[in-house]
Amino acid sequence: LKLAGFDTEGLDEDTASEVEGTLDMLTSIVSTMAYSRTAESADEYDKVLIENAIKECYKLKKQATKIDDIAEFLDKIEEFYKVRDAGKGVEYNFHKYEESIKRAHFLCESLQKYTSNGEYGKYFNGKTNIDLSNRLVVVELNNLPEDLRKVAVLAFCSIMADEIYQGDQKPTIIGLDEAWQTLNENKAAVKFTEGASRKIRKHNGGIGVITQSVFDLSSEGTLRFIGPVLLTQSAFHFILPDDKFKSCAQEGLVEMSEFQESYYFDKLVGTKDVQFKFSEFLVRQGNRYAAMRLVVDPYTYLINSSDPNDRKYISLLADEY
Repeated sequence: LKLAGFDTEGLDEDTASEVEGTLDMLTSIVSTMAYSRTAESADEYDKVLIENAIKECYKLKKQATKIDDIAEFLDKIEEFYKVRDAGKGVEYNFHKYEESIKRAHFLCESLQKYTSNGEYGKYFNGKTNIDLSNRLVVVELNNLPEDLRKVAVLAFCSIMADEIYQGDQKPTIIGLDEAWQTLNENKAAVKFTEGASRKIRKHNGGIGVITQSVFDLSSEGTLRFIGPVLLTQSAFHFILPDDKFKSCAQEGLVEMSEFQESYYFDKLVGTKDVQFKFSEFLVRQGNRYAAMRLVVDPYTYLINSSDPNDRKYISLLADEY
């Protein structure tokens, strides 16, 4: 955040939106930390407590604010209520704040894993050393523990949002792979992706979402909450036919005429792609479709293959040489 605080009074609409978006993202990150061990998510009560903690800590330490500070504030929140009531000339009443204090202490304990002395503290306390100025930046989160991955995804969403919306407007493309998993784990990540899909082009950028099947975007798929946005806001769709492709076309996820369905189903090799030789896919732009074939040499095929037999073959070659 490049402003003095989170107060949006007197700011123009775009700047106020950026400030509110930053606070919302930070609240989501800390909330996810608190509930990262469970399948549950923070409710509005928790989010209000966390948002207030972030605001109060930021007033004192600005960008030097750490998870330690937020956890400490939540632990001592009763003192905050006493000082605030005294400033208003109101007599402090413990019973009025009893539930809030109880919830704040729970959140404090839940955040300990992410404080400086916690298992994941080294990742979230101190100045970040992440640099997005390189032409290509790859973030691999697949091997992280699930609770840490949930938080890391949001942290990178926050960093990318700052770079895109508050940066120098240089051309930027974001590619989100394995979206069926990362976006399914966290609603805040879905919100970031939805926002980027709608407005990133205004900031000289683009975003690509990669998932297992077009079925993931259906009402029964893992990306059902964001499926309509991706289907309507994406300028291009690159579709690899699979065993659910025809049903997706019939449901309207792939908007094809009866002639197009018949033509492409007859012409495409689809799931019977010829390994080492080629694979086929559809490209959609608006209402226009084109069937295309990807042809690669054996080396390029092997270094990009996810086939377990290919990976084993590469390992054997590496051991031999």
